Amino acid sequence: MNSNTKIIIGIIALLFFYACEKTIEFEGDNIQPKIVVNGNLIAEQPLKINISKSQSLLSEEEFFETLPNAKADLYEENTFIETLTYTGKVDTFIKYLPYDVIKKIPFKVGNFSGKTIPIAGRTYRLEVTCDGFEPVYCETTVPVPVEIVKVDTVSYAYENEFQKYYNIHITLHFTDPENVNNYYRIESELKKGVVRNYNEYKQGLPFSPSDTILIRIEPGHGINSNDPILSPQEQANDVIFGSPENRFNIFNDTYFNGKESKISFYNFSENQNIEMNFGNFSLHRISLISISKDYYNYLNTANYHFWYDQDPFSEPVPVTSNVVGGMGIFGSSSVSSFEILFGNYPKDGKTYITEDYNYGGYSPYN
Repeated sequence: MNSNTKIIIGIIALLFFYACEKTIEFEGDNIQPKIVVNGNLIAEQPLKINISKSQSLLSEEEFFETLPNAKADLYEENTFIETLTYTGKVDTFIKYLPYDVIKKIPFKVGNFSGKTIPIAGRTYRLEVTCDGFEPVYCETTVPVPVEIVKVDTVSYAYENEFQKYYNIHITLHFTDPENVNNYYRIESELKKGVVRNYNEYKQGLPFSPSDTILIRIEPGHGINSNDPILSPQEQANDVIFGSPENRFNIFNDTYFNGKESKISFYNFSENQNIEMNFGNFSLHRISLISISKDYYNYLNTANYHFWYDQDPFSEPVPVTSNVVGGMGIFGSSSVSSFEILFGNYPKDGKTYITEDYNYGGYSPYN
């Protein structure tokens, strides 16, 4: 091929490239907002549903405003049972702008609740209407809880110049039901109590233990695991960007359907066991949660969406929703749990208050 031919082909290719260009105006601001439903019906616990409105990708707001005027009708096994009641308030969002400018934005925040206590095995449907929005509906069947058969724990202490810690290695045994697909989540909650004036003791000041124990509750307390059940499958580009974290600690029964299985992980916490006689304690609540398929898919896609969001070599991962006509998730779950206690709780002669009551600004955790 001579040089003139190459030049002609190059010119044709260039013209073809420009001929294929088309500017598409983004009309995100003109998209009608939709109703967003977020709720997880937990068997044997009062229900709480958040109903809000979606916002444009171009919106600069950093919060989602609830829809207190929405009408939320709840059905059980296709039978109407109640209209949920909204409880909320007007809060203030504080936005810090350049040049030390502070902008205060009032917005509505709250939830819808009712008298219904979800029952495992039953199906619930929520129908939501609100002026100015298209109606939506969503449905979930509350899974039956899976019993924890046995729990093996091994704990060991280590310390530095400031604190003493415990690592708790946990192996949880359970039997997966046969002939049905099951979806699970592991959760951990830490409830920790420290004597009110414990900071004086740590600083070596004259110390007489208070009879008041200040309690801190940490939901979602960290769970760490190398168990293959909780480890996601690697993708091709994981060599460069690493494997996605299973931030929600979810898994399914693909590899052990209908069989006895076990899952191993470890938890940790600060503990000063030599001071437990003051009233200090640490209570770990570990839960094996059976979750609905829709809820599992929502958490799974959300996990991958956040992980690959900044990956230039991966396609965007859309977050699934079971809210027909709207957005969000209407899931359900059932809980089996066990507790690990370090210390003595509750203890006679002690008064327990939550950290919310600590108005003076002092905290024994500092």
